[in-house]
Amino acid sequence: MPTQIDQFPILAQVLKYYFETKQFQQQCAGVILTSYHVLSAAHCFPVGMDVRNWMICVGSSYRSSGGVLHNVKAIKVHEKYDKSKNTNDIAIVEVTNPFTFNSNVRQARILSYGSEISPNSACTLVGWGALKRYGPQPEQLKLTNVVTIDQCDCIRRYGTIGRIIRNSMICAIRIDGRQSAACKGDSGGPLIYNGVVVGLVSFGVWCQNPDYPAVYTKVSYYTEWIKRTTSVI
Repeated sequence: MPTQIDQFPILAQVLKYYFETKQFQQQCAGVILTSYHVLSAAHCFPVGMDVRNWMICVGSSYRSSGGVLHNVKAIKVHEKYDKSKNTNDIAIVEVTNPFTFNSNVRQARILSYGSEISPNSACTLVGWGALKRYGPQPEQLKLTNVVTIDQCDCIRRYGTIGRIIRNSMICAIRIDGRQSAACKGDSGGPLIYNGVVVGLVSFGVWCQNPDYPAVYTKVSYYTEWIKRTTSVI
């Protein structure tokens, strides 16, 4: 359903420069960690791509307009990120000028190291991702209500296609059970539980496939890495 940025002011857009159109377009999402840092997914950032080909937009409900643009100073992808296994799918982006905090731009809260949420926990996914496979991305910010599923159930489901679900991941599906919820454009966006960011959109199967829940990077698994990284980049 549509929502507004003042309901989720922690959200940021990760914009990528497309040489074909000579424009920056929303590629992924992220969450505001500090006045200079955004947390997102590692798979959003191709190896070797110049930081000048990225920007961060905050404070807008809309994918292609509004908000405040920030140039990127540095991108730190987790040093053990493995694209083939989707492991350690986490990255931090540093902007050149600080965010100005207001009703539309705020710091996110994240779980402390090792904290867990129970299966069947009601969460919220927000972003500008496509609403169906191969479908267009919406202009206005959307929210979807999801529920976390038992880790063993997620391991079993993905095991049928040879994919490994690790302790550094969380799985969730739409509350109505029909779809996984996350889709193209949602990558790096937050899974929110009681106002706290517990996951980042990482991967799924065929976009909103009801048999395979969306998989999120478990933020609490990386809290110490986040602290170290934000202090040095």
